[in-house]
Amino acid sequence: MSCYCNIHVDVKMSQSITSGDNVPAPMAELDSDEETIFDRIFTRNFIFQNLERQWNDILMRHKDEIKTGAAIAKGQFGLRFGGLLPRSSEFGMTLIRAPLLGLKSWELDNAAYAGGGANVVINGNAPAAGVNTWLSKALLTGVGGDATTPLIVGRYATHVLLAIGDFAVSPVIESFQETVNGNPQPVLQVEHQFRNSQLKYLEFDEGEIYKLNTTYLWQYNADEAAVSDSPYFFGVSFLPFTQSKYLNPNLFNGGSSVESVVHY
Repeated sequence: MSCYCNIHVDVKMSQSITSGDNVPAPMAELDSDEETIFDRIFTRNFIFQNLERQWNDILMRHKDEIKTGAAIAKGQFGLRFGGLLPRSSEFGMTLIRAPLLGLKSWELDNAAYAGGGANVVINGNAPAAGVNTWLSKALLTGVGGDATTPLIVGRYATHVLLAIGDFAVSPVIESFQETVNGNPQPVLQVEHQFRNSQLKYLEFDEGEIYKLNTTYLWQYNADEAAVSDSPYFFGVSFLPFTQSKYLNPNLFNGGSSVESVVHY
């Protein structure tokens, strides 16, 4: 694992961070070289790769919040920003992957999550009618799980959530509720957005930043039982060099250790 002890950054406290509890977070502003890298990667790899104009618009509307997430990540990691392909003394950014938040895949399908065992990233159940748990310790470990135990952002990740969507052709999810840092949030009604639009997503009015030690638990209400569904988050994640190389979803799970991307 890369050594962070010799990296110096100027850390200050942010006074207006959009996060689950709006608690100020340590920040280290990007310097001019890092700003250049950020703008280049943001434009080349986050905007032009999206064929739908709406995705471009979401990213552009929330660019300042994404940059705030980069500053929080820099303060949290104690590393320089390196863009899409960071070096060993840097951190990079990517669109959010399911394993970064404790899922093997966005698919809610028993077949997709067969197997399991201690510290294996799985989901166990296809949607049932009524309230279901989506993100919790139960879905992370697969053993003796507790649907009320939240997941926690570990030391090596910072996320900026911009929208919630559904890849399913015929979504059955009617609404979501997030509990962040122990506080239940207002219900997000998504039925019309998911069923009456081609892109099937709900954009957040403000990007939500998950930083070190943010706890989160997500539930959803399904109109009816289904064999599968596929809710997902659209947003940006920041990871140090070592974690940015993980391809296997299980490696994102550090169990109870804070020295990880996601833990409990």
